[in-house]
Amino acid sequence: RAEANFFRSATGEMVFPVKTLSGLANQAGYTDGPWLESAFDTPTDLVLSENDQKLYVAEAGNQRIRCLDLNEGTVSTLAGSGVHGHVDGNRTVARFAFPHGLALIEPEGEMPFLCVADTGGHTIRRVDLHDGSVSTLMGQFLRAGHQTGAFDGALLSEPRGICKAS
Repeated sequence: RAEANFFRSATGEMVFPVKTLSGLANQAGYTDGPWLESAFDTPTDLVLSENDQKLYVAEAGNQRIRCLDLNEGTVSTLAGSGVHGHVDGNRTVARFAFPHGLALIEPEGEMPFLCVADTGGHTIRRVDLHDGSVSTLMGQFLRAGHQTGAFDGALLSEPRGICKAS
């Protein structure tokens, strides 16, 4: 049916066409490469770069942040080893604990980066878009709570979303 490929609004009206860019339907997994040969496990959020050339995906099932290159038609891992945990460092050793929300931050005159709501770790992480390195911006791993203060002293409880104010 042609209408199966359209997103429907809350009123049931067909709004715009929907097309699979990447991943295999009903098959969780982890594979980088061409869009239609790639695999994902529980993608939870995505954000488009301002130049519309990259789509970043938080992937809770694989504990990774992935990147779809919209010009090349490929998927690659930006950061995350695939092992659950909390490790800051380079893109291949960094560990996430069910990353969910993403926000793209592009400070004027500086390199852009992603903020990641790392739900299971109760932290907000920073992923450098140049080299994929990961660092903790806020919260303390496995220490949930509600406490304001300096970024390293603040406590969060399962952050799921994050946004950038204009």
